Amino acid sequence: MVQKPVISPEIEALLKRSETARRRLAYDLAVLKHRVDVPARVKESLQTHPTGWLGGSLVTGLIASLALRRRKPKKTTEEKVRKAGLAGLLLTAGGALARPVVKSLVTGYLQRTLAGRLGQGRDPH
Repeated sequence: MVQKPVISPEIEALLKRSETARRRLAYDLAVLKHRVDVPARVKESLQTHPTGWLGGSLVTGLIASLALRRRKPKKTTEEKVRKAGLAGLLLTAGGALARPVVKSLVTGYLQRTLAGRLGQGRDPH
Protein backbone atom coordinates (compact mmCIF):
# COMPACT_ATOMS: atom_id res chain seq x y z
CA MET A 1 0.00 0.00 0.00
CA VAL A 2 1.00 3.53 -0.72
CA GLN A 3 1.29 5.70 2.29
CA LYS A 4 0.39 9.36 2.24
CA PRO A 5 3.37 11.59 2.41
CA VAL A 6 3.59 13.72 5.46
CA ILE A 7 2.96 17.39 4.62
CA SER A 8 4.57 19.98 6.75
CA PRO A 9 2.45 22.85 8.11
CA GLU A 10 4.30 25.35 5.91
CA ILE A 11 3.48 23.41 2.74
CA GLU A 12 -0.13 22.99 3.86
CA ALA A 13 -0.41 26.76 4.39
CA LEU A 14 1.06 27.36 0.91
CA LEU A 15 -1.46 24.93 -0.62
CA LYS A 16 -4.34 26.76 1.08
CA ARG A 17 -2.99 30.12 -0.10
CA SER A 18 -2.65 28.83 -3.68
CA GLU A 19 -6.22 27.43 -3.61
CA THR A 20 -7.54 30.75 -2.33
CA ALA A 21 -5.57 32.59 -5.01
CA ARG A 22 -6.97 30.26 -7.72
CA ARG A 23 -10.53 30.90 -6.55
CA ARG A 24 -9.91 34.64 -6.42
CA LEU A 25 -8.40 34.61 -9.94
CA ALA A 26 -11.34 32.56 -11.25
CA TYR A 27 -13.76 35.09 -9.73
CA ASP A 28 -11.82 38.08 -11.11
CA LEU A 29 -11.72 36.44 -14.54
CA ALA A 30 -15.49 35.90 -14.50
CA VAL A 31 -16.04 39.55 -13.53
CA LEU A 32 -13.68 40.71 -16.29
CA LYS A 33 -15.43 38.54 -18.89
CA HIS A 34 -18.78 39.99 -17.79
CA ARG A 35 -17.48 43.56 -18.10
CA VAL A 36 -16.06 42.92 -21.56
CA ASP A 37 -19.16 41.14 -22.89
CA VAL A 38 -21.07 44.27 -23.94
CA PRO A 39 -23.91 42.54 -25.87
CA ALA A 40 -24.77 40.42 -22.83
CA ARG A 41 -24.69 43.49 -20.57
CA VAL A 42 -26.97 45.44 -22.92
CA LYS A 43 -29.39 42.52 -23.10
CA GLU A 44 -29.41 42.21 -19.32
CA SER A 45 -29.98 45.95 -18.93
CA LEU A 46 -32.82 45.88 -21.47
CA GLN A 47 -34.52 43.07 -19.59
CA THR A 48 -34.17 44.72 -16.20
CA HIS A 49 -34.89 48.37 -17.14
CA PRO A 50 -37.08 48.47 -20.32
CA THR A 51 -38.83 51.77 -19.49
CA GLY A 52 -35.52 53.58 -19.04
CA TRP A 53 -34.34 52.38 -22.42
CA LEU A 54 -37.64 53.38 -24.06
CA GLY A 55 -37.58 56.85 -22.52
CA GLY A 56 -33.94 57.32 -23.41
CA SER A 57 -34.52 56.32 -27.01
CA LEU A 58 -37.49 58.69 -27.31
CA VAL A 59 -35.51 61.62 -25.90
CA THR A 60 -32.50 60.82 -28.08
CA GLY A 61 -34.67 60.58 -31.19
CA LEU A 62 -36.36 63.88 -30.42
CA ILE A 63 -33.06 65.66 -29.84
CA ALA A 64 -31.54 64.15 -32.99
CA SER A 65 -34.54 65.11 -35.13
CA LEU A 66 -34.43 68.68 -33.84
CA ALA A 67 -30.69 68.97 -34.26
CA LEU A 68 -30.50 67.45 -37.73
CA ARG A 69 -33.59 69.09 -39.21
CA ARG A 70 -32.88 71.22 -42.25
CA ARG A 71 -34.75 74.48 -42.28
CA LYS A 72 -36.04 75.79 -45.56
CA PRO A 73 -34.37 79.07 -46.45
CA LYS A 74 -36.72 82.04 -46.52
CA LYS A 75 -37.48 83.29 -49.99
CA THR A 76 -36.55 86.84 -50.78
CA THR A 77 -38.92 89.18 -52.58
CA GLU A 78 -36.83 88.81 -55.72
CA GLU A 79 -37.20 85.04 -55.66
CA LYS A 80 -40.95 85.34 -55.10
CA VAL A 81 -41.25 87.71 -58.07
CA ARG A 82 -39.09 85.43 -60.21
CA LYS A 83 -41.21 82.42 -59.33
CA ALA A 84 -44.53 84.15 -59.92
CA GLY A 85 -43.31 85.79 -63.10
CA LEU A 86 -43.89 89.26 -64.36
CA ALA A 87 -47.38 88.46 -65.66
CA GLY A 88 -48.47 87.15 -62.26
CA LEU A 89 -47.05 90.20 -60.54
CA LEU A 90 -48.84 92.59 -62.91
CA LEU A 91 -52.09 90.67 -62.56
CA THR A 92 -51.90 90.79 -58.78
CA ALA A 93 -51.05 94.49 -58.74
CA GLY A 94 -53.81 95.28 -61.26
CA GLY A 95 -56.37 93.40 -59.18
CA ALA A 96 -55.34 95.24 -56.04
CA LEU A 97 -55.60 98.62 -57.81
CA ALA A 98 -58.90 97.82 -59.57
CA ARG A 99 -60.71 96.59 -56.45
CA PRO A 100 -61.67 100.07 -55.09
CA VAL A 101 -62.74 101.28 -58.54
CA VAL A 102 -64.95 98.24 -59.11
CA LYS A 103 -66.40 98.60 -55.61
CA SER A 104 -67.40 102.24 -56.19
CA LEU A 105 -68.92 101.42 -59.61
CA VAL A 106 -70.99 98.56 -58.23
CA THR A 107 -72.11 100.62 -55.24
CA GLY A 108 -73.20 103.50 -57.52
CA TYR A 109 -75.09 101.12 -59.82
CA LEU A 110 -76.93 99.53 -56.91
CA GLN A 111 -77.84 102.93 -55.45
CA ARG A 112 -79.27 104.14 -58.76
CA THR A 113 -81.17 100.90 -59.31
CA LEU A 114 -82.68 100.84 -55.85
CA ALA A 115 -83.49 104.54 -55.95
CA GLY A 116 -85.25 104.06 -59.31
CA ARG A 117 -87.32 101.15 -58.05
CA LEU A 118 -88.27 102.91 -54.85
CA GLY A 119 -89.12 106.06 -56.81
CA GLN A 120 -91.58 104.19 -59.12
CA GLY A 121 -93.88 103.36 -56.23
CA ARG A 122 -94.33 107.04 -55.26
CA ASP A 123 -97.00 109.31 -56.51
CA PRO A 124 -95.48 111.87 -58.92
CA HIS A 125 -97.88 114.64 -57.71
